[in-house]
Amino acid sequence: MNDTTNVDSKNDDQIGSWASGRPMREALLAGLEQEVDGVEGRRVRKLDLLVNVLIRKGLAGDVSAIREMFDRIAGKPAPGVRPPPEPRRFIVSWKGDEP
Repeated sequence: MNDTTNVDSKNDDQIGSWASGRPMREALLAGLEQEVDGVEGRRVRKLDLLVNVLIRKGLAGDVSAIREMFDRIAGKPAPGVRPPPEPRRFIVSWKGDEP
């Protein structure tokens, strides 16, 4: 998996991502879309390689990998909602009402 991407040269798109304030996100997305030589000489995206690693870890029993996959597929569970407290009971009595 040789990757000969030149990270020193910036084209107009890369300069624009710096201006947008999200250069790391843009660089990661671009890097994950790059293709490398895969099995049997086929080209495969780096993103696909990472997904396969995550799946293999999950199948091997890595709970954090399993949790990550389910969080990405179904979304993170909402925080638990506490049931409302039981209503309070007040007893009101007036002086002189005693039997």
